[in-house]
Amino acid sequence: MERVAFILGKNPGLSCAEIFSFLRKSGTAFNLQDHSREFLILDTDRPVPVDELGGTIKTGRVISSFTGIDIPREALDEAASLIPPGSLFGVSAYGADWKGLASAIKTVTSKKGRASKFMSIPAGRSSLTHVEVIKRRLVDDSAEILLLSGRQTHIARTSGVHNPFEFQKRDMDRPFKRPMLSIPPRLCRIMINLAGQKGGVLLDPFCGIGTVLQEACLMGFRTWGIDTDAQAVSWARRNLKWLLREYSLEQPGFEERIQKGDARKLPELFPANSVDAIVTEPYLGQPLKRKPDLNKARRVVREVTPLYRRFIRGASDILKPGGRLVVVSPHFGPFPGKPPVRLNMQALAERCGLEMIDPFEGSGLSHGLPLTDSEERHRIIREISVMESPL
Repeated sequence: MERVAFILGKNPGLSCAEIFSFLRKSGTAFNLQDHSREFLILDTDRPVPVDELGGTIKTGRVISSFTGIDIPREALDEAASLIPPGSLFGVSAYGADWKGLASAIKTVTSKKGRASKFMSIPAGRSSLTHVEVIKRRLVDDSAEILLLSGRQTHIARTSGVHNPFEFQKRDMDRPFKRPMLSIPPRLCRIMINLAGQKGGVLLDPFCGIGTVLQEACLMGFRTWGIDTDAQAVSWARRNLKWLLREYSLEQPGFEERIQKGDARKLPELFPANSVDAIVTEPYLGQPLKRKPDLNKARRVVREVTPLYRRFIRGASDILKPGGRLVVVSPHFGPFPGKPPVRLNMQALAERCGLEMIDPFEGSGLSHGLPLTDSEERHRIIREISVMESPL
């Protein structure tokens, strides 16, 4: 097996959940070795391409793991040997002191007559961003060494890096955009991986301008989309047409599979047991100008609950046995002295005959649910639930 380091995105729990789901669906055996809020280290029996994930910043091949803060000489020699003679290299640290490693590597390469140039890190940081790694070609032409400190200390060489420019292209270069309303392509990819399916029919019943459908096409699914907004349906078709042309993909008949329709009436639109995965962000309530207070948050949740109830019941009818529903719901808080305000997705799932899935089960890593995607600037936190139709 190969020991792999995953540098996690801004919501580490969500990143880990995606990694575990991705490995299971691809049949990749793995064992948890170490972790922190910044990284995950697994032994896996096959490579993990970072560009197939949405929530991982970098991946690296671990070349040495040891206990303590003193780097063994053999580990240092191996790290130095990974750097092409005379090339630029960088050192990124996660929970460790990078300066000592950088200096030691420079000393070793110099003594061996293969001195390399060191890429400095701006003050106040201990790691290079994925954008810096891409622009300075530290994966292709040179090397980035990772120093990771958890239960043990690990040295790794970066083997893959998340390319934000491709996600940005699919978001901002497509013909039609709705910046304030659309779900980010990165999050769509995470959710599709959480669905745990290798392919098949994927439905977004609140498709909007087609962001989920775009990522699903790139991941090899046969896509279906509906929305009550006829204008959004037209834009989704145009966006998908652009994507297929831009990435030289084929999806015969895709325009006929994006239609105006009501997500509360799914059994009237799709046969029973016909869909492998449903991945979607439903209506989350009226757009908010600021973060809501407790009463406003409760009103939003009461407003959208009937929609979720009818939609999830219909989804349970059209999913194939073992098919999954990955759905965003609104989450507010916490409020002083009060728990977060949210839908009871567990109760909704059980009422509709679906089973809530914990992506961490069996991974060796404990994590509290629900999964959320949030930033300080967000007025609504996205809660992400994974439900499965019984076999």
